[in-house]
This record gives sequence, C-alpha cells and structure tokens, in this order.
Amino acid sequence: GLPVLMDGHVPPPHGLAIFLFRLATQVDWTEERPCFEGICRELAKFYASIPRHNAKSFIQHTLFPSMSYLLIPPERFLSDGSFMV
Repeated sequence: GLPVLMDGHVPPPHGLAIFLFRLATQVDWTEERPCFEGICRELAKFYASIPRHNAKSFIQHTLFPSMSYLLIPPERFLSDGSFMV
C-alpha cells in the first residue's frame, strides 16, 4: 500500500499510473542514495497534488494543521514578531 504521509490526505487515484511509471523511469535504481532520493522526490510529486474542488478547505483543515504540528521555529522568531504565542 501507499504510505500515509499526512493524516486526512490521500493522493488522487488517477495519478497512480504516472507515479508508478515515473518510479520505473526516473529513479536511479543502481545506487542506494540516488535511489532513495528519487523515490522521495516521486512520492513528493505524487502527494503534492491537492483536490481542486475544495482546495481552500483542504489547506485550512488538513495541510495547515499538519504543518503547524510539525513546525519547530527557532526561538528568535518569538522575539522578532515572526510568531505570536
């Protein structure tokens, strides 16, 4: 199965064929590091598409909460006004 990279987000099933095609043709399978980098790059492209019919809702209710949960800003951001707590 596909990895769950973000709760509440499933990539569009119609993109699966091109994702598999790109895994086969765009990833360097002969070297370990380039292989992992290629797989990560293709996974990112596959998961990057957002639903067009409710993009605003997806960004507000799925993407932003996931990003804010994982975001650890530098402490200097608290004093320079970049973030307010």
